[in-house]
Amino acid sequence: MKIGVFGGSFNPVHNGHLEAAKQALRALDLEEIWFVPVSESGMKKGSGYLSGELRKRLIEAALQEVADSQMKLSTIELDRGGISYTYDTYRELTKLYPKDSFTFLYGSDCLNTIENWYQSGFLLKNLQLCFLHRAGCNSIEEEQKLQYLSGKYGGNMKLLECNLPNISSSIVRVLCKKKQDISGLVPQSVAALLCDERLYCHE
Repeated sequence: MKIGVFGGSFNPVHNGHLEAAKQALRALDLEEIWFVPVSESGMKKGSGYLSGELRKRLIEAALQEVADSQMKLSTIELDRGGISYTYDTYRELTKLYPKDSFTFLYGSDCLNTIENWYQSGFLLKNLQLCFLHRAGCNSIEEEQKLQYLSGKYGGNMKLLECNLPNISSSIVRVLCKKKQDISGLVPQSVAALLCDERLYCHE
């Protein structure tokens, strides 16, 4: 099976994430996409960082509302605990599912930081990587960066042009804190959970 591994903090999951998954499914001819929320991020910290359990509940609500059997939640990094590293996740997934093929999906902004990741050389040489180009990013610079990384490491990586809504988790958090409308930015079920439990209101 061809599986897309869509990792991130999902703090919170929003409609941009879901649309990116839909487009990647079609463009990469994937059979499934697994949303893989990190347990702890080595990069993102702060008072507004929800627990893994809360972020998992939000993703579960979003996927239930979308009702697409090709989109699933994987708690592999939450179950492992500690700081989440792509290297560890790759090793665990390939051990658990040796017959499956995994493509790791990231926002194109990661092109500028991936060489600083844990075991980056291994990742860039051995993983199938797809970087999702988002509105507001410089596609020419990103293509040049991709060519540089591909030439240096010889790995299997591509840049996927996506038509995504201009939404970010940080925008959703700010609006929640200000008690402003987030409809259209997140699924209705996610908005309801955020509102009912007053998440991010005290960030």
